[in-house]
Amino acid sequence: MKVYKDNRGSHDLEVKIERLQIKIRELEEVNERLVEENSNFLKVNESHKKLNGELNTEIIFYKGKCSHYEKRAKELENDNKKLAMEVGDRVNQLRKAGLI
Repeated sequence: MKVYKDNRGSHDLEVKIERLQIKIRELEEVNERLVEENSNFLKVNESHKKLNGELNTEIIFYKGKCSHYEKRAKELENDNKKLAMEVGDRVNQLRKAGLI
């Protein structure tokens, strides 16, 4: 549609229609861009959800391992204390026997 250059003024319906059609095309372009951006955001969001799920699974796994090794470390500390006491007792026995 072509804007006529006659002197109908700014209230001419054809001029208003053409301006509104231009505005509609501009808004449709903006809408297309926003739809594409939204699609990209949704893809990133899905990817992040999947990654978070995998990371949470790993966290649970490593917390279990950590708990296991904390228990094992405590067992080894207790064993070490017992062995130190046994060695101390053995050294005392050898001293009493005059062997050292």
